Amino acid sequence: MRFRFYLPLGKHLLGINFRMSLKKREGSDVVAIANKCGHRYCLFLDYDYNEEQSVYQDLRGLQEQYQLGNAHVFTTKRGFHAIFVDLMTYSELKEVLDASSCDEHYKYVSRRNNNRTWVLRITDKKHGNKVEYKETLWSPQYRRMSYPHMKYLRAQGVPMEYFSDRENFLDCKNNELLFVKYKA
Repeated sequence: MRFRFYLPLGKHLLGINFRMSLKKREGSDVVAIANKCGHRYCLFLDYDYNEEQSVYQDLRGLQEQYQLGNAHVFTTKRGFHAIFVDLMTYSELKEVLDASSCDEHYKYVSRRNNNRTWVLRITDKKHGNKVEYKETLWSPQYRRMSYPHMKYLRAQGVPMEYFSDRENFLDCKNNELLFVKYKA
């Protein structure tokens, strides 16, 4: 639902936009990780459907078109999460997000909130909605990588061979990973 109000101020109009949406929540506290690392971003994607072949085709297409490195894929009850540790600018991130076929709400929620940070849930919701590592779609690494995000993925069971020979690509070693708690 969207409301727009315009107030006349002399020769100008003051426009006020108000948008409201309703989303069903299970009411459980969850923790998510943020994609921001310093002044750059990692690409996070949230697919809210179980069509594995479509998700993998989208990820492969993004890897080829934008020269992205490995896509680390996680399963959820209703879909998939994908994490790339490639660091990119905000404008690059927006371009890749727009080109993806991930959840439309996920693409635009941070832009509407104007906080420029996307998050992916890492803890379980109620009713067995777990996030579990599935596999990594390998691709050559051309960009610098986020050290905090790589360190987190190692702790989640992502095989070490995906990172061992790429130490020279690591960046943001002094940055901390941002965790966010919210009700889902």
